[in-house]
Amino acid sequence: MFKSNNSRTVYLILAILMTINAVFISITTIYAGDFPSGIDVITISLAYMGWSIYYLYPQFKMNDERTKRIKERGLFYSFFGIMGFLLFIIIFIGFFDAQLETMKLIQYLTSFIMIMIWTSFIVTSKRM
Repeated sequence: MFKSNNSRTVYLILAILMTINAVFISITTIYAGDFPSGIDVITISLAYMGWSIYYLYPQFKMNDERTKRIKERGLFYSFFGIMGFLLFIIIFIGFFDAQLETMKLIQYLTSFIMIMIWTSFIVTSKRM
């Protein structure tokens, strides 16, 4: 459907559209008085994912040994970040008796996982 040299442009357009969507949803939830709701955090993390894919496309396009190492190490590092975040949530809820809605907690966790994985891919690609 798309030519190989235009794929990065497609990712740029999708990242811009996701960012506009995230800004629009965040503004509406701010006006509604419920800003850190779960859906706007997920749309912000999707926009971040779009920009990350746009940035990493030249490295991931070749699908060589370096790409496989970036994905492998990135997922390895993000695993420990996610475990640390889960430990933080357990301690926070246990000590402070925080009353978080289950749906919001799952949405926050989902957005954190997406951001953590793509950030670890970016950091790993810079180090290699």
